[in-house]
Amino acid sequence: MSRHARYTLPGIPQYVVQRGNNGEHIFLEENDYLYYANCLQDACLQYDCKIHAYAFLHNHVHLLITQQTPDGIAHLFQSLGRRYVRYFNDRHGRTGTLWEGRYKSCLVESERYLLACQRFIDLHPVRDGLVKKPEDYNWSSASCYVLEVPDQLITIHSEYHAFTNKNNEYHQNYKDFLKQGIPKSEAQLISESISKSGVLGDESFQFKVELLLGWRVRPRKPGRPRRIGI
Repeated sequence: MSRHARYTLPGIPQYVVQRGNNGEHIFLEENDYLYYANCLQDACLQYDCKIHAYAFLHNHVHLLITQQTPDGIAHLFQSLGRRYVRYFNDRHGRTGTLWEGRYKSCLVESERYLLACQRFIDLHPVRDGLVKKPEDYNWSSASCYVLEVPDQLITIHSEYHAFTNKNNEYHQNYKDFLKQGIPKSEAQLISESISKSGVLGDESFQFKVELLLGWRVRPRKPGRPRRIGI
């Protein structure tokens, strides 16, 4: 069976998730996180990708990322696969695959859902019970946005500035946004879009994506197509 083609376009953000094989840990110690971050930064520079949010968790990673070329993200993950898996296996005395198949991703409509996805990512360590406050987690983008900690991985998206530019209190406004939590319907929509490798956006955005890709992305209505002229 042929694999389902990913919806991927330059200049449009994507939410990407990659998991460890069989739920196994992909980070076992502090050096692992650091090496992965270095590999990711190198790959972003090489393949012209920009990261807006991230969370490195024990057995999976979340990235909100924009590629500037048609295959930038695919090449980025190929590079990560080669470098990080070789490092991890050598360091921890293991062999074989580290990842659970292909990464999952969805295109994100910036105006409606980019900040929602960023919040979803930055709050993930809290939902997993790793920290009580998102900015306390060492391996996510939350501290960059909330505490103004410099982070060379991060390229701040214009939608962040547009959303938080109230009285020039960017960081406090974003912190307040995180404190609001994630509406259940929003979390479900994001999760479903990723699991289906779909398109997170309204119908007009999906139609725009269809025009750019040249094939349908909107779900078809159930049942047989109506016969015309009878």
